[in-house]
Amino acid sequence: MMRADRVEALVLFKFRLACRRFFSVARLCLLALLAGCAVKSADDTLDARALMTPFLEGEERFCAEDLDCRSGLCTWGSCAGILSADRGWMSEKIAGSLRTALEDADLETGDAIEVLRVALADDTSHVPMQRARILRTWRALDPASAGEAAQRLLGESTPGLLRFEAGRTRVTLGDREAAQGLIEMLRAGRTELAWFLLPEWPFFAAPERAAILAIVEKGGTPELRERLTTIER
Repeated sequence: MMRADRVEALVLFKFRLACRRFFSVARLCLLALLAGCAVKSADDTLDARALMTPFLEGEERFCAEDLDCRSGLCTWGSCAGILSADRGWMSEKIAGSLRTALEDADLETGDAIEVLRVALADDTSHVPMQRARILRTWRALDPASAGEAAQRLLGESTPGLLRFEAGRTRVTLGDREAAQGLIEMLRAGRTELAWFLLPEWPFFAAPERAAILAIVEKGGTPELRERLTTIER
């Protein structure tokens, strides 16, 4: 029979060997998991870019109704995209269709946001109006991250239309400085832009609304004055 100390040493040796094997396998599994995540992340980015193309640019084919378009928006017989969505409700509709498409493709909202981030920064391919529409759709898709992007677009070097859209985005997040920036744009002679502030009207503080009303009273059209006065009552 084996001595007790030898049996104990043998058991301890086998235990240590088992532990080494366990941690080796665990390490390999972890590395494989991390590698798989990295590949998945790269694949998701590529998939998101392909998925986003008709949503950004629209589709060059005839449509009879919204259901004919991947973006969910048919206008004048063609499928519109983010770059041509010239109304707020259009951007919101496209954002809703995009959210559904991402879920169906097993992609995250963040994958689409990365594509929008690149498109927003592309001032060579996209004019300021198009970049403003990108930001507006981004806001409908994810207000928080859109607000962060908008913060960097409030400077004087940003083109007016894009800066205006950035200000609208920030106002909905309670940014009082952005609200003052919008008021200054109206005061500088662009009074009719107040039409586009109607959806954000509840987010302005009372003194800010009073300032906008005073500007519109002085230089706005009768229709705009009536609309704002009615909302404020």
